[in-house]
Amino acid sequence: MRTGEVDILVVGAGLSGLVAARELVRAGKEVAVLEARERVGGRLLSVEVAPGAFVDLGGEWLGPGQERLAALAAGLGARQATTLDNGLHVLYWDGRRRSYKTSVPPLPLGVLADLAQAGAHLSLLTHPVGLEEPWQARRAGKWDATSVERWLRRNLATQGGRSVLRLGVRELLAAEPEEVSLLWLLFVLRSAGGVRTPLTVTGGAQERRFVGGAQQLAARMAGALGERVVLGAPVVHIRQDAGSVTASTKNSHYKARAVVVAVPPPLCRSIGFDPSLPHERAELVRRMAMGAVIKVAAIYDEPFWRSEGFSGQAFSDDGPLHMSMDASPEHGPGVLVGLLGGSAGRWFSRADPVARREAVTACLARFFGPRAAKPVQLLEQDWSAEPYSLGGYDAHPELGALAAYGRALRAPYRCVHWAGAEAAPHWCGYMDGAVASGERAAAEVLDCL
Repeated sequence: MRTGEVDILVVGAGLSGLVAARELVRAGKEVAVLEARERVGGRLLSVEVAPGAFVDLGGEWLGPGQERLAALAAGLGARQATTLDNGLHVLYWDGRRRSYKTSVPPLPLGVLADLAQAGAHLSLLTHPVGLEEPWQARRAGKWDATSVERWLRRNLATQGGRSVLRLGVRELLAAEPEEVSLLWLLFVLRSAGGVRTPLTVTGGAQERRFVGGAQQLAARMAGALGERVVLGAPVVHIRQDAGSVTASTKNSHYKARAVVVAVPPPLCRSIGFDPSLPHERAELVRRMAMGAVIKVAAIYDEPFWRSEGFSGQAFSDDGPLHMSMDASPEHGPGVLVGLLGGSAGRWFSRADPVARREAVTACLARFFGPRAAKPVQLLEQDWSAEPYSLGGYDAHPELGALAAYGRALRAPYRCVHWAGAEAAPHWCGYMDGAVASGERAAAEVLDCL
């Protein structure tokens, strides 16, 4: 039985937990980071597909406005590359394939007009939603009781417009529109800088990637922390006594003055708390669900679509793969990545692997021709099958939960403090939000101590 005593414990060696630990060590505190997996990075996972060439099967992109993530990467010596946005994009809609160069796909004019008015409407609705306390908006209760699907049906005039926004919600939140409240969508959009930013490449959240993969950020921080990071140590119980806290795994006990829990809220259900969590926090944890997503990466000998004038970006109403992007390393093979999110992620998680591969490659072939149907390798990461993730990219509250219990999202419970991408007011659910949340939790603990 391993035991230890430190100043502060951190549960979770994802981006947020490692940032918190790094800040606390810099402040002169003794820290232990307990990570359930046998690796660091959490929802970051980079795979080497050729010597020195990496593909991200988890968090990948960053863009303007994500200063905290950019500063962290620069300090760690991680280089960035621009996501390919030049060339012809593909729209596969109503069984017809079209290519285009502009930022606006060649959808029917009625659908484009419908989307324009819906985007303007959503943008107006985001203004009264505060980032620090979105549940305090004047209409928060009504918006939180309204599903995005219900709003779409009431506010869009065309079936095509509703279909496009449904696909956007699945790509953004890895959930179905009926599962997400309007208030949560408005908060996430405002948190990310606006309606267009989350799904935009140039000038948006997909503008850049990390050369060598995003997981290197976690690996480099963990390397600097050294033996403070303990792998294979899932925390199963946290007990608070007068002025101290003890975190237990199956094989160890660690005592500290405070603990930062830096895992997605739904994962807190696997931790026993003594005393029990306050009612609002317990209800929030119970009523938050992880998105369902499988990230796929098709590996080719070369990015052949580039020589044919294509960007690798595709958008389709025919799934299961509704979008694709070029994620090719600077030097090495060609890579197309895409996401199976929401109901598609859940359904294909249970599907036969051969059938899943055939369905994905059929989509790629519709986008970029027969050659796309024959990747050298097809990588898949089913985040819902990860016991220490339960899904991705982040967690969303059930309808009504944010307005009722949102104030417990970041509120400390005695010696327990909360971090993670979901607890970030700015860039909630993104890597930048995870970094900011880790910094905030570290400062919070230091003030408390």
